[in-house]
Amino acid sequence: MKEGKKKPDLFRLKQFSISHHASTLKVGTDSLLLGAWATSGKRMLDVGTGCGIVALMATQQGDDSSQTDAIDIHEQSVQEANANFKNSPWSHRIKAFHCSIQDFNPGYSYDVILCNPPFFTAGNPSDKHPRAAARHSLTLDIEGLVTHARRLLGGEGSLITILPFDQKENIDNVCSAHGFSFHAGLWFKSKEDKPWSRILTKYVIGKKPEYPIIQHLTHYTENMKWTEAYKALTGDFHVML
Repeated sequence: MKEGKKKPDLFRLKQFSISHHASTLKVGTDSLLLGAWATSGKRMLDVGTGCGIVALMATQQGDDSSQTDAIDIHEQSVQEANANFKNSPWSHRIKAFHCSIQDFNPGYSYDVILCNPPFFTAGNPSDKHPRAAARHSLTLDIEGLVTHARRLLGGEGSLITILPFDQKENIDNVCSAHGFSFHAGLWFKSKEDKPWSRILTKYVIGKKPEYPIIQHLTHYTENMKWTEAYKALTGDFHVML
């Protein structure tokens, strides 16, 4: 008797589990950081959702009346995200659509837009490799993200992203040109002796606050254990915390 194919392992969090084997972007530190750090809203949109983990984390942190939409240009990612949503405790409040942000017109506005956007700006991604396309700014650059986030957000809506640290000035300039103000940021690095590698940012439509909230976070101690700050941020999600 032939053995059946082994089902792919799930990535398990405290309140839900994720299948991410068909998606272009897998579960990783960036998505966990973004989902844990982001503020929630009554109506949220996750851009480039992949397997849907950021959308699920945001929905977990919202109240029982919140609604979350998620979009992605990769059809298999959307199918996997919807399967993950269906198996979650919030299946009636979250849905994924096969669509780019450029073409997305839901007919209503959002309080919060989340995005773990493409990072790569150099080189030429293979047209035959969807993961390369998903990780390359050819499909969505910062200007495009901010332009369409502004279109889709309601008054005083928030755009929350995670980017390479060297992109901070770029997104500051683009957001300012579209009427956003910098409200909060989280500087992130892997170890204390390493340079900052990521920045999480929250931009809000309207007036700039007098004192934006700036935080700093290191992932690992010298002994390669999670720092107390990282555990505090992700404690509502990681099963081992």
